Amino acid sequence: MVCGRVIDLSAASVANVELQLVSEDQVVATVFTDPKGHFMFGAIPKGDYNLTTKPNAGMFLRGLESRSRK
Repeated sequence: MVCGRVIDLSAASVANVELQLVSEDQVVATVFTDPKGHFMFGAIPKGDYNLTTKPNAGMFLRGLESRSRK
């Protein structure tokens, strides 16, 4: 699982941001942030990923957390 929150420079939540989980130049999954800026990619295969989003002025990721199940 990969989850986190998207906020702007004033630490306000940013809703409806499209995020993509990418592996080897292939989009593995796409999600949108909820009204409080939270997002979650559920069960994903073990591996290396990049988290991407479309540019938005003043936006950055905060509290990115990655979890895996054994």
